[in-house]
Amino acid sequence: MFGKFQDSLLFVVLAYAIFRIGWGEGFTTMNIFILLGSLVAILSMVLRRSGYLETVEKKKREAEGKKKNV
Repeated sequence: MFGKFQDSLLFVVLAYAIFRIGWGEGFTTMNIFILLGSLVAILSMVLRRSGYLETVEKKKREAEGKKKNV
């Protein structure tokens, strides 16, 4: 339940950053920092939900197991 709330909050922060850049103060250091931070958080959320990170970790463990066996 909290995960979906957290995801929605990320999109609210992204919309707020876009609003501040577009109709507010423009490209200030703080606005760019908020925008980049929210984009990184959304990218992390997408990778976590898609299962890509688990697949990479599994392949890494398999490669380490092959190195130990050789």
